[in-house]
Amino acid sequence: MSHTSGVTTPSFELVGRDEELARLGEFVERLREHPGAVVIRGEPGIGKTALLREAVAAAQRDGVRVLVARCAEAEMPIPLGAVSDLLDPAFEDVADVLAEPQRRALAAVLGIATDAQGDPDRLALPRALVAAFRVLAAEGPLLVAVDDVQWLDAASARVLAFAARRTGEAPIGVLATLRGGHDEREPLGLADAFEPGAFADIALGPLGMGALQHLVRLRFDVRIPRAKLADVHAASGGNPMFALEFARAIEREDAHLRARLPVPSSLQELVRDRIRALPDSTRPLLELVAAVERPTGLLLSKALGGTAAVERVFDEAASAGAISVGADDVVRFTHPLLGSAVYFGMSSARRRSLHREAAELVDNLEQRARHLALATTDPDGAIAEVVERAAAAAAERGAPDAAAALAAEAVRLTSPDDEVARVRRTLLGAGYLIEAGEIGAARVRVEPLLDPRAPPAVRAQALVIRAETEHQNRGLILASLREAIDITPDPRVRWQAWIRYAQHGGWVSGNARTAAEAAREALRIAVELDDQVLIPASKAAVAYYEAGRGRREVEFDEADLAGAEPLRRTAPWQVTPAISVGTRLLWAGELDRARDVLRREYEELVRQGSMLRLPLMLLIALVDLEWRAGRWLAAEAYVDEGLAILEDALPGGVHVVLYAHVLIAGSRGRVDEARQAAATCLRMAEQRDDHVNPLRVRWALGHVELARGDAAAAWRALEGLPEALDTFGIAEPGWQPILPDVVETLVVLGRLDEAEAVLRQLETQAAALRHRWATPAALRCRAMLLLAHERADDAAAAADRAAALFEELGFPLDRARALLVAGAARRRAGQRRRAADSLQRAIDILNAVGASLWLERAEDELRRANPRPRRDRELTNAEQRVAALVAEGQTNREVAAQLFTTIGTVEAHLTRIYRKLGVRSRTQLSRAIADDVLGGEV
Repeated sequence: MSHTSGVTTPSFELVGRDEELARLGEFVERLREHPGAVVIRGEPGIGKTALLREAVAAAQRDGVRVLVARCAEAEMPIPLGAVSDLLDPAFEDVADVLAEPQRRALAAVLGIATDAQGDPDRLALPRALVAAFRVLAAEGPLLVAVDDVQWLDAASARVLAFAARRTGEAPIGVLATLRGGHDEREPLGLADAFEPGAFADIALGPLGMGALQHLVRLRFDVRIPRAKLADVHAASGGNPMFALEFARAIEREDAHLRARLPVPSSLQELVRDRIRALPDSTRPLLELVAAVERPTGLLLSKALGGTAAVERVFDEAASAGAISVGADDVVRFTHPLLGSAVYFGMSSARRRSLHREAAELVDNLEQRARHLALATTDPDGAIAEVVERAAAAAAERGAPDAAAALAAEAVRLTSPDDEVARVRRTLLGAGYLIEAGEIGAARVRVEPLLDPRAPPAVRAQALVIRAETEHQNRGLILASLREAIDITPDPRVRWQAWIRYAQHGGWVSGNARTAAEAAREALRIAVELDDQVLIPASKAAVAYYEAGRGRREVEFDEADLAGAEPLRRTAPWQVTPAISVGTRLLWAGELDRARDVLRREYEELVRQGSMLRLPLMLLIALVDLEWRAGRWLAAEAYVDEGLAILEDALPGGVHVVLYAHVLIAGSRGRVDEARQAAATCLRMAEQRDDHVNPLRVRWALGHVELARGDAAAAWRALEGLPEALDTFGIAEPGWQPILPDVVETLVVLGRLDEAEAVLRQLETQAAALRHRWATPAALRCRAMLLLAHERADDAAAAADRAAALFEELGFPLDRARALLVAGAARRRAGQRRRAADSLQRAIDILNAVGASLWLERAEDELRRANPRPRRDRELTNAEQRVAALVAEGQTNREVAAQLFTTIGTVEAHLTRIYRKLGVRSRTQLSRAIADDVLGGEV
């Protein structure tokens, strides 16, 4: 469950609405101090009511009194129905306090008998409602929530509008949902009733693809393939309710080429009447718009008899609210549902006829092939060739979903006696499916080609694809690759098998030497072929694996990368040239250069749009990079993206990225969450015979335990890791910063001889490689050992030198940890002022990074260095600034913006402020500030 300013996301209904939840959370927070109003508007099914329900629940959790009215179109004729709903649960609480005329007015609305005589005052009820609201608000904040305010009965609208304009300074809020866009009038006039800063208008837009995928997974507990999901997104217009109905309808369908999704029966009534009401004269135009992907005015004019005829019919359809034209001259339906309804309202013969006509009208190869395939029911070799070429073009532009669908059509249209073409198109289609993340579908596609009786050339290609689609059985992966190497007559297929074996049979299996040897075999094949694409790809892989072994005999740097042609297709786990260069720069501590290379590759692959063209190795490198650079929000974003890709395409490999969640969540103080993630990672790795990634996970968990000051728990995670690195042949100290944490843990445990042995291993590697990161890392470790041997001055000097080098490199957490050692050494030497200076610099860095566990350790050390009572109850300067702004009534988001930090950092500050001052709420904090408990200006 995610948390955003007091408003939570309790279910699938609010997926993708974090920003709106944050704004509603701020609105609820402000109610204690200020009146205000929010209108949530949008089309039916977009999520307005779900947001209102969650805001109401959040307000109630925060102790706010809530009155709710849920309007319905059928109840509009009932006068004061909504006012009655609002008052019913609150009448007894206000009846004895109100003046008699006001009590009688409210009782009359509720149908309660009174002794009233004479004609009622027309203003009695509005005034009574205002009085009732103020009575309730005197006891605490009040929220009046009206769902579907467009169906509010006229009498209720007048009375509530009157009350809204007279809230005064009472803590009264109004929350309403409204069907429609900004041109839809809101009947309560809330924008005019409240001050500009106290009113917010939230327009809900469509969900993006990522949010839609998450929504469907939460709702149905299944994964909709990305190609189908794109269809659902297009057909639903990003409307969550519509999307769920489409997803339900196609969940079990086989993937195939289609013009549009059929309208589910549950949604047909929403569009049936609108379609029937459209003039018959508009049908030919609407049908063509429904059948063609991007129907421009020029295309429509060519098809329908000229510009004048099209403009006349277009005006009719546009006036009826069915279509519109964009700045790009493309005619579109005002909602995709209308397009689907029109398309499937035609007979299948009429649809095929339109597609044949459209194929003659479009110039684009992919569009023409698509229309030809949709118009053709029987095998046709000539059309199959066109569709195959179009699939290749789609893949080249980075659209593997479209390529896979076209390749499947090419197979369907292939002549029965052309077995060679059928096999070729099947293999191409499986490759496109892998790029699109449709791993299971790719496996099914090649299964018939794995028949032992298949020709060796065919079976070998199918074996390589099977190895790419398998993520749970490493034995099967390696057996498939070895057999492909043995039986294929094609050296290019052998190259594909060797380059994959380097990762699966070498690196991930815990043998860096085997990885390097397999990559060298791939390089030998590439050189024999004199292939100027495969040679740099192979050389980059050799350089990567040899660097992991602590060797730099083979170089492949930015200059080589600039001259290398990119591979057309890569496997999800493949070490591409850019990954090789960027990751080795990262290992060496060259963070800026690494970022330049890795971000350039990332942005290019995102631009191409292919899901699994974004190799997981690239995301792993970016996560490591930004964590080391102290940019943890960026690192978390890459973790989320990697998990989304893996959950969607390779769920068995989630642990490969999840280890970074262990590191980041734990470092931010969410230790239980980190431990659970670590247990999941280790269990998954064991199930998949993954030997190398558990080293990452165990280090990440050990780092978290070390940060929280539990050296014994850290050692349980870290024990044996130096020996494992030796066994695996990994001698690059920057692969993961394992050795420095092992040294620190052993020092804290008092096992100094063992710490010295591991430190010498680190120092040897740093010296041999002239390693820019490992050198200061070893210096910091040396400082800790010197301090343990009571050589405080030497320890402080070594730690200062390490901190300076880390600052040059841009490693803020490492720098802060070096300053922490320097501060401890100076405190031990009796240099309290200098110790406090080092520790305060460490605290400032850790605050900026958001490293709450290390921050607590630094603050504890600072208290020991400067034990005199502090006038500010031990609040740091940063905490004092946060406390002052919160006491002024600012939200966490506003405080973060003013202090140029993150909301997470503000929340961490508040946790410590509450603990130090002994308060439990923002109200108590404000009182503490007012009572001057901070002892001075803040």
